[in-house]
Amino acid sequence: MNGLEVGSMVLYTTPSGVDLLALVTHIWSPTVVNLAFASPDEGQQDQCGRIVLRETSVSHASVMTGVAGRYWRRPDEARAGE
Repeated sequence: MNGLEVGSMVLYTTPSGVDLLALVTHIWSPTVVNLAFASPDEGQQDQCGRIVLRETSVSHASVMTGVAGRYWRRPDEARAGE
């Protein structure tokens, strides 16, 4: 994943298959990262806006086969299994 660094913007595909913009907060390996992203649930808002959620040890789409979600990819990359 050449060029990936802390602070890079990627797409996080949730377990329900929704794509969200996410920020890389830690890199474990070229294909495993930690992410932070805004909650897609409108009910999870406070006075300052959406709640920031975090996911740890999220694998890249290229290593996820047959999985609906919980992976990351760059915006120009295909979803897992495509």
